[in-house]
Amino acid sequence: MRPEGKLPCILLAAGASSRMGSHKLLLSIDGEKVVRRTASVVLARCYPLIVVTGYGREAVEEALAGLEGIIFAYNGDWDSGRVSSAIRGLEALPADSPGFFLHHADMPFISEAAFDALEGRIRDRGETASGLADMVLVAGHRGKPGHPVYFPSSCIPAIRALEKGESLRSVLDDRGFLIVETGGEGVLDDLDNPGDYAALCRKYSIADGIANGRTL
Repeated sequence: MRPEGKLPCILLAAGASSRMGSHKLLLSIDGEKVVRRTASVVLARCYPLIVVTGYGREAVEEALAGLEGIIFAYNGDWDSGRVSSAIRGLEALPADSPGFFLHHADMPFISEAAFDALEGRIRDRGETASGLADMVLVAGHRGKPGHPVYFPSSCIPAIRALEKGESLRSVLDDRGFLIVETGGEGVLDDLDNPGDYAALCRKYSIADGIANGRTL
C-alpha cells in the first residue's frame, strides 16, 4: 500500500467531449466543475491521483488548482483513444505500486464507498481463491460493471502492449475480472451528452445546467 494506506488512481480526463457540445469536465455540478468534483472524491481514498489530460489541458488543470496529491500527465495523442491515455498514466505511476485504480473524470457521482468496497476485496485476497491475486476488480451495481476498476500491477505489461483502437476490456477478459457490488449507481453514471447531464442532475437533485433551465 502507498503512504496512508492509499493506492494510486489514474483519472482519464483527456477526451474532447464531442457528444456533449462543450467541455463536459468543466460543466457545473452543485457549483463545482465536474472534473474537480470527481477528483475530490477520488483523492479522499487514493494517492497519488494521476490526471491524464489532453483536449483543453489548461482549463482542466486550472479547474483542479489547489488540490493536493495530483500528478498531471499530458497525453499528446489523446484523440487516438482511451488506451493511449491509460498508458500515459502508467508512465507516471509510482514504481512500487502493487496495483492502481482507473476512473473516468466524467463520472462525478462516484462515492468514496465504491473505493472502500474494492479495497475491502483487495485486503481479503489472501483469504480467497489464489486466482484473485491477478484478477481485475470492477466496481458494479446490481451486477452491472462500471468504474472505478482496480488493476493489479501484473496487468501493466498487457496494458502497455495494447495497440491503438484496442480496448482495455481485452485485458479484463484475458485476466478475468470480478464485479464488486458497491451499493450505489454512481459507478454507472457518466456524462456523455446533454441528455445525460440533464437526467443525472435531476436524478441527484442538483440544480445546475439544463436541469435548472440553463443551457450548456
